[in-house]
Amino acid sequence: MTEPSAPTTGIPPAARVFIAAVSVLGVLAVALAVSRAGDLTSGDLLALVVVAAAVVVADRFTFQLPHGDETEHVMLSDAVWTTALLLTVPGVPTLGAVLGTAAWQVAARWPLRKIAFNVGQVAVALTVAEAVFGLGGSGRDPLDPVTWAIAAAAMALASVLNVGLVAVVISLVQAEPLRGVLFGPWRLTNIQWVGNVSVGLLAAVLWNVSPYGVVLLALPIVLLSLAYRDWVRSTIEANQMEQMMKGAEAIARERAFEARLPVGEGGGRLPELAVALNHMLDQLELALHRQRQLMADVAGRLRRPIGAISSAVDRRQQNGAGHNGAAPAPGISEETRADLRLVSRILDDMADIGRSQTPGYVDRKEVPLAELVANVATKAEPFLGERLHAAAPATATVAALDQDRMEEALLRLLQNTADHGSGARPVNFRAVEEDRSILFEVVDEGGGVPAGHEEIIFEPFYRADARRDGGGLGLALVRTVAEAHGGSAGIVNRPGAGVTFWVRVPR
Repeated sequence: MTEPSAPTTGIPPAARVFIAAVSVLGVLAVALAVSRAGDLTSGDLLALVVVAAAVVVADRFTFQLPHGDETEHVMLSDAVWTTALLLTVPGVPTLGAVLGTAAWQVAARWPLRKIAFNVGQVAVALTVAEAVFGLGGSGRDPLDPVTWAIAAAAMALASVLNVGLVAVVISLVQAEPLRGVLFGPWRLTNIQWVGNVSVGLLAAVLWNVSPYGVVLLALPIVLLSLAYRDWVRSTIEANQMEQMMKGAEAIARERAFEARLPVGEGGGRLPELAVALNHMLDQLELALHRQRQLMADVAGRLRRPIGAISSAVDRRQQNGAGHNGAAPAPGISEETRADLRLVSRILDDMADIGRSQTPGYVDRKEVPLAELVANVATKAEPFLGERLHAAAPATATVAALDQDRMEEALLRLLQNTADHGSGARPVNFRAVEEDRSILFEVVDEGGGVPAGHEEIIFEPFYRADARRDGGGLGLALVRTVAEAHGGSAGIVNRPGAGVTFWVRVPR
């Protein structure tokens, strides 16, 4: 790998030391290659020049596959090194690779530090490859499959050194974990390496059969590069799809409609799809905001006339009853007064939900859980009686909560259980201490919720049984209070058996 690995300014001291060390090792490797080459014949010198020229071509003329803010470079450097390893005398592969790498980088006016590092890591990698390939003697037959296996093993070790050295310097310069830099693109690196070594072996075989046969490799290389490009794109799209899926699941699970899906860099259908879905989330968030605003406005506009009507009804009842115990004035029944109370409660709930996103809606203070659970159980006793079994954590646990709003939300859950559950089954109400949150649960065995209604029951004005009185805002208010605390509310449904309502809030 001979791409620039780091900027030349602002390099940390550790990176500078590492670059210097690799550069020194490169000088030693070149010296070793010169000693191994010995007296080169004219043919060997020509081979060295050809290898150097091939390295320049392989390094400079690459297939670039941009994706996002990164670019994959499909290089044939390993193919050239493999061919040189099989066809030239010891020392020539290393010297040719060093000369070629240094030549084009000097011509491109790269900083001396980068050139020294890149030449050094190439020299080290090729020296190790030559040493492994030379084990057992020289004169290996390029047409022997055993030779191919040894050459592949040698190039594998060279690739590990090459990629590893580059990964270390990137990690040091950019202060990123080495594991992420080294193993992030491992699939792409391995596929590219296998293709390069295969092309190098095939080129060596064709050269031995007929030197002109090497030209036949051009078309397969182009086709393989196109296939590789499509594979890279499909891999990138698969990763983008996975990120979008996880983002969508998190938004749905946490009801975090203010969050947005990740949009991949660059063009393509998936980034366009993510933008379109984010636009849909914008509209959904706006609709939810307008719904809450409408509820607050309607509640504010109707509260005064409803209050005036209720006051007038109360005065009429008092005037009609008199002081002698006479019957109330005609036309104002207890049912009418109950309806007025219901409307007032619905307006209060609407106002609460409408204000839920305004600053100061919740006033969080340290609240002992045992006290909160006891208060809720006491207030729920009139409508649940001995059916209610309450339990708080054994430890003196406290949580940062708005006590009044949380007690009201939990009472709504218990009231919902009393209204819609079985009239005889026990109801378990408990607070559970978790690592970073507090979980409140209301469990009853009263038959559960109809399958498929698990989410809609938390929507405003939804009523499972339209024949019952109520505004359908109780569970909506429960979820509103939970989300205002930075938490969530939900249900574990067992249709026909029972249900567990839960509220989870951070501690």
